[in-house]
Amino acid sequence: MRFRTFILWTGGLALLGWAGYTAVSASSAYLAAREMADQVLQDVTPRVRAAAAAGDQRPFDDLVDDVRQTLLIRARRLAIPIGERDVAVLSARGRLTVKLGWHLPVLAYGGNALLIIPMSLERSVSVP
Repeated sequence: MRFRTFILWTGGLALLGWAGYTAVSASSAYLAAREMADQVLQDVTPRVRAAAAAGDQRPFDDLVDDVRQTLLIRARRLAIPIGERDVAVLSARGRLTVKLGWHLPVLAYGGNALLIIPMSLERSVSVP
């Protein structure tokens, strides 16, 4: 085996390993965010049903703030890079919708992200 061939194979395998690690990291972050959002919505479902039964929009507005803060706290606890601008909680006609968007840095140099993967998630709960 020539030295050049060895270097090419080593570089190719290193690049393939890096791409695999990146894919696993991104999917892990997505699954953690999805599980977090599902758990928060599952916890708030009885309150959504009670607010819809009351027929008043004000309880929904209170739920929006609670769900938003809970998502931000849990995201910090799970080390998911979600900031305050990345969380949107909307309420309309007996439906509570959570929209998350964040960027996963893949390649960084000197503290600056050179390559990022944009990720997003949308979940909702409604009154049947």
